[in-house]
Amino acid sequence: MTPLEFAQNIYKWSNDKNMFTNSTATAQWYKCVSELGELADAIVKDDADGQVDAIGDIAVCAANVAYCCGFNAAHVAKSIDNAISEISEELGVLDRTDGVDIVYNVNIDYKMRRLMHSVRCQVIREGECEILFHNLACVSIALGHDLLTCMDHAWNEIKDRKGFFSKSGAFIKETAS
Repeated sequence: MTPLEFAQNIYKWSNDKNMFTNSTATAQWYKCVSELGELADAIVKDDADGQVDAIGDIAVCAANVAYCCGFNAAHVAKSIDNAISEISEELGVLDRTDGVDIVYNVNIDYKMRRLMHSVRCQVIREGECEILFHNLACVSIALGHDLLTCMDHAWNEIKDRKGFFSKSGAFIKETAS
């Protein structure tokens, strides 16, 4: 799946589930933070499948944050493409392990704080979406995973999921009666 296909699929899925009517960038950011917790748990447990799942889910939430802030699928796809290209270039210059550690330790904390502030204020500036995907690509590579594979996994997990976004912004899964 290409970044554009991912972005378009997530946009349509979220729209079909009433996310744009019932959710906010803040609610989607909180879901992103929740998924970060799941990623941390998968890292601690050395659960590679859980890591792939959480990274993909973070990508879905990040796309939804961008959509709630008025960005379209083309912008999200461009952000993903740019993030992957930047990381590939950085890793081409640096030793893979050292490069990821340098990128992670120096940039992610600052960029994530800046992104959290932007989302909390319901404003995401040009470039902020790319920063989130850049950071996600860094973590993905550091864990030995391909970001696009993780995104494909997430899409395959949710594409047939039934449910809706509640007025509080949370996705409510339909349960079998």
